[in-house]
Amino acid sequence: IDTLITGHQAIRNFLLEKGEVTLANDSDTEFRKVLILSIASFFEHQITEAVRHLANQSSSPRIFHLVEAKAISRQYHTYFDWEGKNVNRFTSLFGQSSKQEVAKGLEQLELIESMKLFLELGQRRNLLVHENFAAAMVEWSINDIIEKYEKALEFVLFLSGKLQAPEL
Repeated sequence: IDTLITGHQAIRNFLLEKGEVTLANDSDTEFRKVLILSIASFFEHQITEAVRHLANQSSSPRIFHLVEAKAISRQYHTYFDWEGKNVNRFTSLFGQSSKQEVAKGLEQLELIESMKLFLELGQRRNLLVHENFAAAMVEWSINDIIEKYEKALEFVLFLSGKLQAPEL
């Protein structure tokens, strides 16, 4: 994500140096959409890899392949209630005690806002993908998106860590 941001900034600076303000602004408009998709894709990768790691801890390759086929492959979009205010749908998949443990950790580590931003970015990704990407407008600035990403990343790292911890 950082490389993507740096690359866009270089393009923007080049366009501005050449006096191409309109092109720089057009580039920003499209980049905001690409950045949201890239962030959501990165988060999906992080979380599905953590679930895959958890499944791989099973002593049975059969269990790993079952989980891969039925709980990981093309299932990420069903993990979360993207319009919701929490991640209970996902954490409930691992049992009530895991759900409570994650909720407690989110509160103790003050990650509730990070979780909400994660869901907000995921919901925005869904809107972009399913409601005419070419015509979609993103009202957030690039800096707004970067701030949301950095804060939401705290939640993703927390959740990934919980999935890899032996107690979950």
